[in-house]
Amino acid sequence: MRKLLFIGLDAALTCFVEAFTSAGLMPKMAELIKRGSYLRALLSPPTDTPTNRATLMTGC
Repeated sequence: MRKLLFIGLDAALTCFVEAFTSAGLMPKMAELIKRGSYLRALLSPPTDTPTNRATLMTGC
């Protein structure tokens, strides 16, 4: 069985995460992105953290 680590940065704008990792300001995050998978989530209303987390975890 393979292990999965899901990291969700609540209210983090991808443009900032990408800029900060590229600039070396988030080296551990840059390493995780390089070694794993990274995607930009497109959230739909309601833009509510618990609702969106449930969607991400279940695919529903």
